Formats: sequence, C-alpha cells, structure tokens
Amino acid sequence: MKKLSLLTLVALFSFIASAQDTEKYQKYLGNYTVENAPFEKIIISLQGGSFWGETVGQGDSELLESDVENTFEIEALPGATLVFKMNESNIVTALTLAMGDNSVDGIREFPTLSDYAGHYEFEEGGPVVEMEIGEEDGLLSVETAEFGKSTIENTSRIDVFYESNYDSDFMFQRNDEGVVTGIQINVKSQGMTLKAKREMLVMEEEVQEVLEEMSLDFYVGDYDFSDMGFTLTIENRDGRIYAFSDQGEGFMEPTDTEHKFEADGMDVSIEFMMSEEGEITELVLNYQGTPMSGTPAK
Repeated sequence: MKKLSLLTLVALFSFIASAQDTEKYQKYLGNYTVENAPFEKIIISLQGGSFWGETVGQGDSELLESDVENTFEIEALPGATLVFKMNESNIVTALTLAMGDNSVDGIREFPTLSDYAGHYEFEEGGPVVEMEIGEEDGLLSVETAEFGKSTIENTSRIDVFYESNYDSDFMFQRNDEGVVTGIQINVKSQGMTLKAKREMLVMEEEVQEVLEEMSLDFYVGDYDFSDMGFTLTIENRDGRIYAFSDQGEGFMEPTDTEHKFEADGMDVSIEFMMSEEGEITELVLNYQGTPMSGTPAK
C-alpha cells in the first residue's frame, strides 16, 4: 500500500510540474499573420506538453528555450530562432522568425471584442446573478447589479482578461465552432471561482432553429403523381418534413444531398428538383429503387 501511495504521489507531482512548465508558454500561443513569405501564417501551440511552432504548409518543429528571454531555438532548423515581441503592457503582439541573414515578421491575431459581448447568467447560489459584457472605447466593460460597472484588460493569453479592482481573471470558454459559450472568473482577492453561461448563444440557437423550421415551409404543398394516380402532400410538422398520401405516410429526414429527404429505416426517399430561379419544378419519389415523378399542384 505504501508503494502504491508513493507512486501516486510521484505521478501527481509530475503532473503538477508538467502543468507549471506549459503554463509559461500560454502567453505566446495563437496565430501570427505573415506577409512577404512563402507561407501566410505561423501557429504557436502546445503539443503533448511541448512548445511548438508551425509555418502553415511548410512544416513544424519543437521550440526550445534559449538563454535569451522570449527567444526560442527551432529544433528542426539549427541556427534559426523565433523571437516574441511585447508591447508596453507586456502583451505578446508579434514575432520574428530569423534564419541566417533572412527574417520574417508575424503579427499576432487577437479575437474581436464583439466575440465576448452579451448577457451571462451565473450558477445559482453565488454572489452574482447575471452580468452584461459590452465593448466601449476599445475595451470590454462588465456590469453587475451587485458590484457595478468596470472594465477588463486584455492579457497576453487568448480569451483571458484581467480586472484589477478585485484581482480577477476572466477566462472565456468556446465551443468546437469557436463561439464563446461561457466564462469562468477566478476572483483571487476573495479566493473563489464564479461560472456563467452566455445567454446570447441560447438565443442564437433558438433563432437558428426557427430559421431551419421556416426553411422547411419551402417544400410544403401537394404534388401530383398523375401517372401513378395519387397526390403526395408535404407538411412541416414541428420542424420535420412529413409526407403522406393514400399510399402511406411518414416523417422524412434530411440527407447530405440538398433538397433530398429519406424515410428512416425504409428504402424510400424524396428529392425536390429546382429551376435556375430556385423554384420547385418536380418531386422525385424513389421507392425501393424505382423513381416516380410528381409536379407541384396548381
């Protein structure tokens, strides 16, 4: 048991040490736009706890610390260095890739402040209920009923801002699509952490759902299959295509092909054929490999 505990402690300390090592690289991470070079972007990232740089389309390499602050050696290019530059606020804003007598400058890309603006609602039971974040004079403003209004300053870490009155780090979270979905605030002066979700995202999703449901109305109507002697009716039921006739009925699910839907678990599909003007000219009903053609009823 003692041996197991010792191994656990060693693993824990190794994890903490690794996290501390990578923390110092956070201020450099991001994309840097390059001009007048055979590549347009340099990406600085962490890979498996190591510090890496990539010239997009050309290759990548681990970056190794040198004896000079903010200067790193490029392992894959002996003699080449990457030098990060800071502004008066100690924020990394640019870099220089030097290879012999040649050098390339890159400007760091920062998200627009509008990415963060919106209404945020906090977890129940905390000291703050809701917060408004907006853009004013090139800064982000934050306002709550409990603590009033303040501004938060950009830091050298992407999506991380600082509020000086309460010594707080504002850390925004994004989803897989890169949209800001929430925030975590580490209030260091009070020793507490607050979490909130961005309400604007919920509103955007609801609007998107309404738009998608409205787009299905485009297909709604009756389609005459004169040769087969029946009419197929298309309806929008709760945001899904529903097709029915005296021959059968059921929901039709969208496919990867635009304007094409198919019945789940059945060899049945419908595809709306469009004119150059974007109007439906024909509905092709495919049943077990047999296509049938219908036209919009007048």
